[in-house]
Amino acid sequence: MVMSGAQDQMFTYEMGIELASHFSHGEHLHFQNAGHLLMAEHPQAVNLAIANLLLKMDAW
Repeated sequence: MVMSGAQDQMFTYEMGIELASHFSHGEHLHFQNAGHLLMAEHPQAVNLAIANLLLKMDAW
């Protein structure tokens, strides 16, 4: 899973899409109201996304 924030000046939306495409089951999550420090800015949303990823992995 790759995550990016709309206000991130170092890691763009396009970079996130490109990076996610290199992983099997890769996905890209983009946060509109976030910058580069997603875990600090939106910890609950990031934790939920990781928890959902772990649940999906059980099905793979």
